[in-house]
Amino acid sequence: MPELNTVIRELLDVFNCKPFQKGDGSRASAFEDEKPFLLPLPPRPFELATWKVATVGPNYHISIGELLRSL
Repeated sequence: MPELNTVIRELLDVFNCKPFQKGDGSRASAFEDEKPFLLPLPPRPFELATWKVATVGPNYHISIGELLRSL
């Protein structure tokens, strides 16, 4: 597997340095131009949201886990 990753990395470098068909530069040069504007990754990983279909009761509450939320 490490050998495959090495070959993929080499091919990816070749692909990224290939000039654009229309326009100036390459993917690698575009990345270098935009690199100063990149922001650092957040300290915590992204947490996926949980979706739930809820029915509103006559008291205008829905249950989320063990909690009741008023609407």
